[in-house]
Amino acid sequence: MQSLVPQNAHPAGVFLVRDGFLAHMFGSRVEIFYQSLLKTSIRSLSVQYPLHGWPWAFALSAGAVAVLQANVTDAHQVPYLLLDFLANPTIGPVVPQKLWLPRSSRDISRYVLEAALGLPIFFVQNDGRIGFTVAEASAGNLSSLLGCVRAVSVGGVTSVSVRIQWPGYKDWRRQFPTRDATAERNVITLEQFVRQVGRTLDSFLLVCLLSYAIWRKDIIIIGAVHVSTGSWMPILQLNCALPV
Repeated sequence: MQSLVPQNAHPAGVFLVRDGFLAHMFGSRVEIFYQSLLKTSIRSLSVQYPLHGWPWAFALSAGAVAVLQANVTDAHQVPYLLLDFLANPTIGPVVPQKLWLPRSSRDISRYVLEAALGLPIFFVQNDGRIGFTVAEASAGNLSSLLGCVRAVSVGGVTSVSVRIQWPGYKDWRRQFPTRDATAERNVITLEQFVRQVGRTLDSFLLVCLLSYAIWRKDIIIIGAVHVSTGSWMPILQLNCALPV
C-alpha cells in the first residue's frame, strides 16, 4: 500500500480547515466539527504544522484547550493534541461525508455541544504510513498498527455506533461494544477498534456497492472521528475515483 502522505516539500499555505483529511471529508462544515470538539473556534487557536517526528500533522500545544488531553508527543517528547494530517489527494479522493448530528436540537446540545468529544483516532502504521484497506482492517491484518495493544478511549460508553454518510447511499450504522468478551471485560484495544471499523465498512459495502471485492481493497480507512456521544465516523480515502 502506498503512503497516504505527500513525499515532496511542504506546500505553501497549508491550512487545517482547507487541507486536512477532515476538511476534505466534511467540507465547509469542518469548522462546526472543530467547534464541537474544542468548544471554541479553531480560528482562535494557534495550530502547529508540522511537528518534529510527525511531518504531516496538524496539532495544538497541550493545554491549548482545557477540555482535551494530549494524545501524541513529538520527537522531543513535547505533548500535543493531534487534530489531523495533511491529505494527499494525488493518491485518490477523500470520501466526502455529511457531518452526522442527532436529529433534535436538544440532543445536539446534550450529545455534541455540551458533551466531551474525543480527538480523532488515526490508524498510523509503524513506518509512518496512515491507514489500512477495508480488507486488511476487517480481517485483522494489523501487525504494523502503531500502538495496536493500547486501550482506546471512545468516550466512556458501553457501546459505540460507527456511522457512514457516503454520498448517494443510504446512511449506514453499525454498533459494537467497547469492552472485550473476556472475564475481565477489558476496554477494547486500538487493534480491536480498527477491526470493528473495518467490519462496519464491510457490511456497508456488501449491501451498497456491487463491486464489493474490488472496493474492499481500494478503500483505505484513515481513522475515525468522534461526532457525538457514542457515535464515530470513519475517515476514508480511495486508491481510485469515486464510484458513480
